[in-house]
Amino acid sequence: MDALIQCHACHQSATDPCELTCKHTYCSKCLNEKLVGNKLTCLVCNTEYITPNSSIKEISTPDKLTPYLLGVQSYEPYANIAGATPSIQAQCFECKLQGDLRTCFHCNKALCSACRTKHYQIQKKEVEESYRDLDTKISRAVELAITLNNSRETRLKTYAIMKEKIQHNVQVLKKYIDDEAERLQKQVDNRVALEEEKIRVAKQEEAHLKNHKSALDTVIDKSKHESDHMTASKMFIDYVQVAPNWKSKIESQAGRLNPEKELELHYHFEMPKKDDAILGTIKDTKSTDIQASSEAKKMAKQADNKSSTCIIV
Repeated sequence: MDALIQCHACHQSATDPCELTCKHTYCSKCLNEKLVGNKLTCLVCNTEYITPNSSIKEISTPDKLTPYLLGVQSYEPYANIAGATPSIQAQCFECKLQGDLRTCFHCNKALCSACRTKHYQIQKKEVEESYRDLDTKISRAVELAITLNNSRETRLKTYAIMKEKIQHNVQVLKKYIDDEAERLQKQVDNRVALEEEKIRVAKQEEAHLKNHKSALDTVIDKSKHESDHMTASKMFIDYVQVAPNWKSKIESQAGRLNPEKELELHYHFEMPKKDDAILGTIKDTKSTDIQASSEAKKMAKQADNKSSTCIIV
């Protein structure tokens, strides 16, 4: 959880945390410091932002997840709920019996102890369903990050062989094709550099997703082991309020791991005619060896429409 609440620039607990549209979080001060003229680049995913008025408010919003996780980690928002929550003399909303009641944080209904227990079980079930949904999305996104990089590593080996073939044909065609060979090799080198950068960024995304997983596990653990129903209810409503934002973050990262965006170089050579490309051509095709599960691919494809454009992944 510590890593997830840190600013990606100063690596300290984010102060006045702001969320870019790529869903990565920074201190507002750090964002202002990283703003160069009217441009800013996310340090995690390399998404580039342009703000016409050189204001971070145009490209970011207050982050809800970081303050919530800080509260869960410190337990400060929940420390005094059990003893501080006032009781009232009223009729229980459920069983209609008069007695010493407490009001639910979630629905504001006055409930007796017995009805609160039943009410809490319903809340707990809803939270557990949300936990499972987020946990599944994180697991599938991590699966995509790992699978994509495995595929990229394989392509790097293929590109190395591709360069050898290019060089062999250079030797066959002698000096007059050196310029063309340099152009093609540069094209491959650029792709190798791009794939390596993609790997680096996806590893960061993978680590970030695992941080989400760790944070979610911590939230689940604290919620499951909270014995006081009122405290658990407060934890529930806090979670419910932040869950859509958390889900949006995870889906945004999953969208940037979409295998549908993967391109793969292929090299073809045949003895050229006078007016042909001397060393053949290189073109991109969609990679077909991404072995991620269909569920993970479907999630990334659906989330892709919601995520910001990333220049690497």
